[in-house]
Amino acid sequence: MQEIIDKIIEYLEEKDRVREELIKTSREIIRKCRDIVNKIHRKELEGINEALNFLESQIAEMRKKCRCFPEMYHSGIVHEALMEYYEVKLLYEYIKKGELEAMEDLPRDDYIAFLLGLADVAGELRRELVQALINDDIERAAKYYAYIEEIYSELSRFSFPDALTPGLRRKVDRIRYVLETSQNDILYAKKSQEILKALDRMKK
Repeated sequence: MQEIIDKIIEYLEEKDRVREELIKTSREIIRKCRDIVNKIHRKELEGINEALNFLESQIAEMRKKCRCFPEMYHSGIVHEALMEYYEVKLLYEYIKKGELEAMEDLPRDDYIAFLLGLADVAGELRRELVQALINDDIERAAKYYAYIEEIYSELSRFSFPDALTPGLRRKVDRIRYVLETSQNDILYAKKSQEILKALDRMKK
């Protein structure tokens, strides 16, 4: 009896050690991701590729640590870090390239985190859209609107129960609201611009 109990204790101690390491790494990834998002919005793009490479190495380390405890890879600890990582990676591609690269090497275990990260990108693009309107750049705002619309269109194709895509339906509903609000903002900006031009012509 003592021998099997000792083995179980050893197993749980190792599992607890890995869990603590995953929590620490996950927090570091999330913190780094939020820092990168802020830099993207400030247009401080220098060094972003290196930061993304660092995140990829951290995630690879998490995968390695989860090999003996695969259930941990699907826990909230790892899932949240993955979701933040995909959000910042996809946001960077939209801002820098205007499109998403093909991701044939996306691990199947990351599919849901990828979808949820993509859904969150819409909110960040909304920030860019609003800033474009503040700068009186309606054309740029319309470009970000088109990106959000594309995300909504693709994610709307998923009609699976919440047990398979947890939280996705709620995020898609939020994107629809973002689209409606953004469309109204762009229309208002266009009308305001037209009125100002008309007043300017009258003065002349």
